[in-house]
Amino acid sequence: MIAEPQRAFEVYGGIEMFKQFCKFLPTLAVLCLLFSGSAYADTVIIDMGSGLAPSGGVITVSGGNAVGTDIPLGSLSIAGAPTGNGVYDLSGSAVSGAASLDFNTVANTVTVTGAVPGLGITDTVLLSGSFTSFTVNANGIFGATGPDTKSALLLAALGLPANTQFDFFGFSLTGLSTGENTYTAISTDFKNTATVPEPGSGALLAIGGMFLGLALTVGRKIAPLRVFVAQTSSAL
Repeated sequence: MIAEPQRAFEVYGGIEMFKQFCKFLPTLAVLCLLFSGSAYADTVIIDMGSGLAPSGGVITVSGGNAVGTDIPLGSLSIAGAPTGNGVYDLSGSAVSGAASLDFNTVANTVTVTGAVPGLGITDTVLLSGSFTSFTVNANGIFGATGPDTKSALLLAALGLPANTQFDFFGFSLTGLSTGENTYTAISTDFKNTATVPEPGSGALLAIGGMFLGLALTVGRKIAPLRVFVAQTSSAL
């Protein structure tokens, strides 16, 4: 049977070792938090364009604004997503069965409606957004940017969270005049990006927070426990 003074000494020694370990916890927590940052994030690019769709749709220009309806989009390119990367055909109600791009810079709206058969997505609103900047001239609309959200069906097909926020940039559309201030789209490109953390980064963030909380909790409790054990050893 271990003598009481020896037991007290062993408990005290164990606490000292645990205390040394706890000194390392804040450093471990910081490392987890750092490695859960942008270095572990992927940039997802979704690019919609004319593809093989013919010219079509109507663009009406008035001053520095433009309205576009039924502009055909025939191609969808995806890169950087967890799944579903590749090039797909778009289909819908626009000319030749292409998906439809509609926008209004006065109402500050932009939508893409259509289907992605290659991903098993039937006709739906694939994209809905607004403008933060754009340039309109006699040839069309260029350099348009703004935030947008994607269809939940599309995000699920790509393995992305339902709340993933995208931003479109480089939205450019060239039109061919069909009358005074009216045009038909002959070339359209609509590129979107989103930065999505990898699944492991969320776990690292949670572990880092846990270690940091543990270090703070143990730091408050270890000192009184050490005094108690030391006093017990002296009494024995």
